[in-house]
Amino acid sequence: MNTLKAAAYPFRPARTSLGTATSFTAKIPTATKPSGSGVIDIFDCKWGIATETYMPKFMQLVPYGTDANNEQFYMRVIGWSPTDVKYMSDGTPPAGNPIWIPQLLLAVTVTHGNIGATAIGASHFLADTIDFLDGDTDASIINPADDLPASAILHLRGCHLIEFVFSLDAALTEGAGANCLWRPFDQS
Repeated sequence: MNTLKAAAYPFRPARTSLGTATSFTAKIPTATKPSGSGVIDIFDCKWGIATETYMPKFMQLVPYGTDANNEQFYMRVIGWSPTDVKYMSDGTPPAGNPIWIPQLLLAVTVTHGNIGATAIGASHFLADTIDFLDGDTDASIINPADDLPASAILHLRGCHLIEFVFSLDAALTEGAGANCLWRPFDQS
C-alpha cells in the first residue's frame, strides 16, 4: 500500500509591516543577498523548514489587506537562487560571493472579500479573489469569491529566498496596505 505523506507548517505573515508601495521595482541579479521585510530565507534555521539541500516543494499563500471589502492590490512572489561561485563561466577567480538570480514565481491581482480578519489586525480583510497575471501557470488558485477565503499553492522551484512584493497601484480600487500569510508544505 502506498501512503501519501505530507508535512505542513503554521501560517506566518510575509512582512513584518504592511506593504504600501504604489509600484514595483525591477529585480535584477545582484551580488548582495536580498534581505529585509518580505524576504524569506527558506534555509534560515529560525523557520525550521529546510536543511542543507532539502527544502519543501510548495508554499500556500493566503493574501490579505486593509481598508475595506472589494479593494485590491497587486502581489508578486519572487524567487532568488545563488550561483555557485566556484564555477563562474568567465574563468576569473570568484570574489567569494554568489550572484543572486531573481525569477518571477507568481504575479496576481488580489481582491479583499468581506471577510473581517480583525484577529490579524484592525480593518484587515482576507482575499476572496486572486486573479492570475503572470508566472507559474500551474499555480493552483482556489478562488471561491462570495466572501470565502482565497488561496494559492505555488511551486518553490528550489529557490533559496522567497520575496513578497506588493503594489497599491492607483489603477486599482486600492486598499491601504497589503500582506500575505504563507506556509511551506511538502507532499509525496
